[in-house]
Amino acid sequence: MSDLDVTMPPEPDLEELERRLGVEFENRALLRQALIHKSLTNDLGESGIGSNERLEFLGDSVLGMMVSAQLYRQYPDRDEGQLTLLRSALVRASSLAAWGRQLDLGSFVMVGRGERRAGGRDRDQLLSSAFEAVLGAVYMDRGFVTAKALVIHFLGSELSAVGDRQVIDAKSRLQQVSQARFAVTPTYEVLNVGGAGHSPVFTVKVTAGGSVEAVAEGRSKQAAQQTAAAEALVTIEALPVEPVVVDAAPIEEGVPELAPAESLAT
Repeated sequence: MSDLDVTMPPEPDLEELERRLGVEFENRALLRQALIHKSLTNDLGESGIGSNERLEFLGDSVLGMMVSAQLYRQYPDRDEGQLTLLRSALVRASSLAAWGRQLDLGSFVMVGRGERRAGGRDRDQLLSSAFEAVLGAVYMDRGFVTAKALVIHFLGSELSAVGDRQVIDAKSRLQQVSQARFAVTPTYEVLNVGGAGHSPVFTVKVTAGGSVEAVAEGRSKQAAQQTAAAEALVTIEALPVEPVVVDAAPIEEGVPELAPAESLAT
């Protein structure tokens, strides 16, 4: 028996997942590809089996474009910075993971042995990535209209409700997040001022904690800063939260060791 036979997990029930998605694939191989986590390809080594990361990349772009277009049409009074912040609120990793849980997507994803033993199928990061990969597969197989219908199904009332929220301006929010997570205050730099004299375009770069940088343009310096801050917030949202490691207190020099119990008894 080959290593591939030993380590390959059971095949997912693609027909059942199609039923839950409400999408019938012409090429089910795309859907299967969307369910192969990188931990499995790491286990299999040079097996020729690729992970779902390429489809995840595509799905992330498709999702961002579709949500951006919906927000643009639905909120004509919001500027680019506010729209970016609304998009971030809608498509954050926790939201995508919740959509994945509605599908019980974790039970379909093929993972490596270590990921399986660690309960990785229920991790937000795995579920959100798998959802994006599945969306990418839907887009490639069935096209824009079907992919959009899937996105709208999960967004549902959230798309309307998000506009009613109190939107903290992106610069203030970025300062809060950057200082809380990294103890760093964001800085802004104007990289360029272009456009016509009566209609300038400002290009601004923001540098925040965690080596996060974002560049954006706007019709004013303030608008460009807001958009750059909103983009930086999206990046920070995607960063893994580092676990807090508590070091054991060092033993002070000069403190005598306890004597063995038997010597104390003598």
